Amino acid sequence: MSKDITTEQWLIAITITLATIHLILSWHIMGQADQIVLSSIYWLAIIASFRRRLLRLGARMHWLSSTLGSLLIIVVAYKSLFLFSSESSFVRIFPSITAIGLGLLAAGFKFYTYWREGLLFGILTLPPILTNHILESIVGHRLQITIAQLTTFLMHYAGLEVGRQGINIILSHGAVSVEYACTGGDLLILLWQLCAPAILLLPIPRYHKLGMPFFAIGLILLLASLRVSIMALVAHQPALFEYWHGDPGNQIFSNIGICIFGGLYWWIAESHLLEASRSQ
Repeated sequence: MSKDITTEQWLIAITITLATIHLILSWHIMGQADQIVLSSIYWLAIIASFRRRLLRLGARMHWLSSTLGSLLIIVVAYKSLFLFSSESSFVRIFPSITAIGLGLLAAGFKFYTYWREGLLFGILTLPPILTNHILESIVGHRLQITIAQLTTFLMHYAGLEVGRQGINIILSHGAVSVEYACTGGDLLILLWQLCAPAILLLPIPRYHKLGMPFFAIGLILLLASLRVSIMALVAHQPALFEYWHGDPGNQIFSNIGICIFGGLYWWIAESHLLEASRSQ
């Protein structure tokens, strides 16, 4: 005899469906691999947390909140069917509308019960251009100087004749200027965003949670310095320089940073769970 599907199971199924729609829209309209990876991680974290909390607390449905929540979900799903390639802003606000709709369906007007999931939805909604502009306005020039200093240090101890004037790195065959776009600021924001699901949801020690954002800074400084070093070495070869200066080179180092950061988080979580199981 088949078992009836519960309200909680329906809500989880709706969440998975909306996550799939959002990822498909992100891929077709925005087309940024690192943002797809980030969105996938956030949706997996949100679904796992939402399922765990929903099955523990149960759905608290009220006709008015359920109607409003259902309307929001229907509007989002309908709009997704007729979306133009120029409407990337809708893809960006998709998670926020979804969060409100699911919250109303799951907990009525007490949707603040799911504040962790709501916070993750909010961070996922943040536009990278805005957050990157804020970071640049606060520490942009200092970051450029630091990357230039580290790059000069690395190249000097690699046995190369190199000098520096401000943000300019000078070699015998030419010079490069460390612009903000080459400092890895966008990747730093991405890694900080990856910190949020782990800090909010993973059962790892607090000192690890607090230390990971600082590790992200160190990782970005190293990766950006290595990338600028490569650009300085090939400055006299326009094709190679454009490759490492453009999106392909940026994407390579972004993927490396994400893999290292994700791998470290995986190792921390696995080590903590193994230690916890041994102590039981």
